[in-house]
Amino acid sequence: MSFEWQTEEDDQQGKIPLTPAPETAVSPRKSRWLLWGALLILIILAGWRVYRQADARTETAVSQTKSDVLSSHQLIAKAAQEQDRSLLISLLSGRDDSWADAQTALGEQGLLFDRPQFGLAWQPDATGTPEINLNAQLDAAEISFPVTYALPDGRTITLQQTAVYRRGDQRWLLSPPEDDFWGAEQTTETANVSLTYPERDAETAARLADTLQTTLDKLCQLPDANCPHNWQLPIQLSTDPDSLRQTAGWRALFAAGPELILPAPTLAGQPLDEAGYDTLANGYATLLATAVLANLTGYHCCDQELLFQALLDWQLNELGLKTWPLDEPAYQQLLTDNLPPHQWRALWQPQSEPKYRQTAYALAEYFQTQLPDAVSAAEMQRALGQNSSFLNWLDAVTGLSALDMMTPGFGRTWNAFLLAQATGESAGPPLPYPPQPIQIACYTRIDSSRLAILNYDPAGGQWTETYSYTVKAGIPGYIAPVNAADNLYLAAALAAASAQPSRFALAQNGQTAAEFTVSRELPDQSGGAAFPADFGLYAASPDGRYVLFSAGRGDPPKLTYRLLEVSACLDGDCQTQPVSGPLHWSPDGKHAILEDGSDIPPSYFASLQPSPLYLTDARGENRREIGRGAAPFWLDERTYGYVRFNDDGGRSLVTAVIGDNQPRPLTTLANLRPLIPADQRTDRLHPTFVYPAEHNPHFLVIRAVPAADDETSYYFTLELNEDFTAVTTAEPAFLSVDPNPGSNTHAFIALDWSPDGRWRVLYEGDGRSRQTTATLTPQGYKGSLEDQFSFTAERALWNGDWLAAVGDDYLLLTAPAYNYREIIPYDLAGCRAVYWGD
Repeated sequence: MSFEWQTEEDDQQGKIPLTPAPETAVSPRKSRWLLWGALLILIILAGWRVYRQADARTETAVSQTKSDVLSSHQLIAKAAQEQDRSLLISLLSGRDDSWADAQTALGEQGLLFDRPQFGLAWQPDATGTPEINLNAQLDAAEISFPVTYALPDGRTITLQQTAVYRRGDQRWLLSPPEDDFWGAEQTTETANVSLTYPERDAETAARLADTLQTTLDKLCQLPDANCPHNWQLPIQLSTDPDSLRQTAGWRALFAAGPELILPAPTLAGQPLDEAGYDTLANGYATLLATAVLANLTGYHCCDQELLFQALLDWQLNELGLKTWPLDEPAYQQLLTDNLPPHQWRALWQPQSEPKYRQTAYALAEYFQTQLPDAVSAAEMQRALGQNSSFLNWLDAVTGLSALDMMTPGFGRTWNAFLLAQATGESAGPPLPYPPQPIQIACYTRIDSSRLAILNYDPAGGQWTETYSYTVKAGIPGYIAPVNAADNLYLAAALAAASAQPSRFALAQNGQTAAEFTVSRELPDQSGGAAFPADFGLYAASPDGRYVLFSAGRGDPPKLTYRLLEVSACLDGDCQTQPVSGPLHWSPDGKHAILEDGSDIPPSYFASLQPSPLYLTDARGENRREIGRGAAPFWLDERTYGYVRFNDDGGRSLVTAVIGDNQPRPLTTLANLRPLIPADQRTDRLHPTFVYPAEHNPHFLVIRAVPAADDETSYYFTLELNEDFTAVTTAEPAFLSVDPNPGSNTHAFIALDWSPDGRWRVLYEGDGRSRQTTATLTPQGYKGSLEDQFSFTAERALWNGDWLAAVGDDYLLLTAPAYNYREIIPYDLAGCRAVYWGD
């Protein structure tokens, strides 16, 4: 047997193999393709990795750049909010000096983001997400960001602001945009408007052109606007940031040239919705109307600016562009703290106090709505430049003469207008009214010889006349309470001739119980007779048993005193007895301190003069000398105090107790000097009055003046310990300076507090108008003099949380802790007194 050996190829000839045979070798061509393929894959992978690394580095660079831009932008916002000039300058590009100067000025005036010319207040805490776009070189950025603004009515809108930043040496800097940022200049024309604007603002500007045309159409329909026929008004929406500053000041609009220049919408802020556009368009229309009306009326900036601005805002209100600033609360404030007609001429000059501005606005409304013979607002504006004084202007535009303004009838008409505007529908009091009625004492308008007392029931809202007294001889004077709890009042008539006696009546329970006279004939130094001024009520004892009258004679006047025993007078014996000085009764009326021989009229302004002081009974008898001093006061039924004049010339504040009567030093004027700021401190202080808080005698008020300057006053508030033997707290002095030396104008004359000590009432005297203004402040016994609410009244009386005050033609009833007040009208005049009944 033999074997034949075959190769695998021989075996497979003519046969189909069941499985492919593995290759045992590679051809040269196929090997090369595999090699190139592998190499290509490696190159692709390497490239992709390099690309990914480069892209990551780019993303990191962009992200870091945006973060740096945002950081600078946030610092700009911080500088704007804090008006930090140094910080702002460090973030501004210096490539354009005029642009940088404009930005600096905007920052200094708080106008980088604020837009007062559009009625918009920037809300820096309401931030949105900015969008930052970088150029390819990463050295310039354009940032768009939403800015929230508050409108005067409390609503908010959002506008889009845009800023350009460029990379500086150390940080990104706010920079002026390039020309291509704004694009080419374009113009849109309507019937009377030729509006020029940058291409960037074309969409908003095209709508604005129609809005401004509509505004002009309405403006030309105002009475006596006198718009020219077929006129064309050129308006430029400027890319210069200084246009924001110019229009914010308004005065630039009063003196606008032939072309009105307003900030472009991109500078002001682009609207993001219809609410934003409506607000922005209203602002542009207001700027346009302001400039046009100033031009048409020939206004010369900035004479009589208060009156012109008030009349202008009246016109803007008629056009629906501006809300009239005087609402019911504003008229309430104006009614209680108004500028009387004889002081209106002050409106002809620049004034800064709010009541002058409010009075100017009230006059504009009064003239346009209440005086049928008054000319239009436009004619009133023209007349400002045609008259040399307020009275001439007033006569020209209303027909009112200076004499008309001084008559009681005009004053009543003016006050009636204020009252009507101040009294609207009330939601009701936030707490129950006191059960006691409010009593006011006045003379009547209908019959000027009649005095009357009215009761007002707060809960029922009803007035009731409870007493009437007709003056048979002389001139009606006043009514004052002797004992309001017993409905006991004193009515006084002023003598018509110097030799006539002073006439009085006692009224009790609504009836005249006694009438009497007090002779004014007094012996003079030559042995003849002198007739002082009318005797008037100096004080009534707290229990109503005695009434002290005083009268002055000579120049300067020297006072003389007469004492009336009320019970004897009610029984028919109304003889008055002379007293050698003023009596200061204890709270229970059982004791008094007599300033023996003191004939100086009480004054909050003159330095105190010492007199012998005596502790007496209620009649001023049974005297016991307690010292030499002035300004006696009572802290309770047995504790009193006064300013003691020491042998060394110093003054000290002392207290004492009945029975012991030994003076206990509290403090000296020298001890109070350190409470005055060092730059205002003087060598000596002279006290002018001392008194305790009405509802809390542990607080004392001291008024003192420096020896060399009686026009400057220092007020100290001292807190005493429980038994009134020491000062526990002395507040730093607050300062009052008389702005018109010698006139006592706006000088503090008294302080009072609410029963709970939370509210302080300051009384200021006006030497020109003889009005007293009371100002409520919420700091209570301690704190600053920040005004909260002011009103004209000689006195206001507390009853729990309620305060009542009487003014011309109205009663003020307020609960200041609840920010609530009522103005209640009445038809009386000469009302000086207000009391809570029983």
